[in-house]
Amino acid sequence: MTDRPTADTITDDELDALYARIKTLEHVAAGNKRHVQLIVPELENADAARRVLRDRAEQAEAAIERVRRAVQEASTSATPVRAGRTLAGQLVARVLAALDGAPGPAAAEAIETENCCGKPAGAICVHDVMPTDHTTE
Repeated sequence: MTDRPTADTITDDELDALYARIKTLEHVAAGNKRHVQLIVPELENADAARRVLRDRAEQAEAAIERVRRAVQEASTSATPVRAGRTLAGQLVARVLAALDGAPGPAAAEAIETENCCGKPAGAICVHDVMPTDHTTE
């Protein structure tokens, strides 16, 4: 049926070779197990990092889309320039509101107008970057 030796026909040398092979395979299996135990946490960390990066990329893409919409709406809007604000200042307010996640053009108009640009407290005004006499604009 088969050329496999039986317990009655196996020689001592063949038996020694089988035991040596078993021992080698046990060492290989133990090494593989250690390797897997080391890389599984690394793979889990890499997967978690991939999820975080994917979420951040999706958030960035959404912010870019909000800015595109805000700029598009500002360029086609018939909204008059508000007193004390430049057109650039209104656009900056819309872009900042879009980046902050505020929905639609109304959000930019809802920004507290404590100065000429309507920036919230602590935000950079367009006039901080390009100083002008904004009382005459």
